[in-house]
Amino acid sequence: MTKRAEELEKLAWAAVGKEPKEPKEPKEPKEPKDLHCHGAKDDSGKVPVDMVFEYFPRALIAVAEVADYGAKKYTRGGWVEVPNGFQRYSGAMNRHILWEYIDSDGLDPETKLTHAAHIAWNALARLELLLRETPKAEK
Repeated sequence: MTKRAEELEKLAWAAVGKEPKEPKEPKEPKEPKDLHCHGAKDDSGKVPVDMVFEYFPRALIAVAEVADYGAKKYTRGGWVEVPNGFQRYSGAMNRHILWEYIDSDGLDPETKLTHAAHIAWNALARLELLLRETPKAEK
């Protein structure tokens, strides 16, 4: 529950003249100690990818819209095979950064999507290409 929701709940209880009930802490399910038992799963040391969805849902939708536009204009996944991709996506990202300041509405004239979403897509494309080229030992 958010801090604001907690405040509103306290106000609602105060309005009816009652004390709020203390919420019970949810119990975490106990994992079996033996990983060979049914229901065992070892998540230790794994990256909690769900945080990306929790923190940036609107941004991810906006970036997905840019990806969808590009997939329809060109081909799905074809961006990976663009010659000199890292440099070209760097250039595209920088152009969108400049156009974000120039276009008063912040929208790309062709796609009608935000320049910020195009910037993020190009940044992700650059990062993905960089990580694919970097040997695991260097990561």
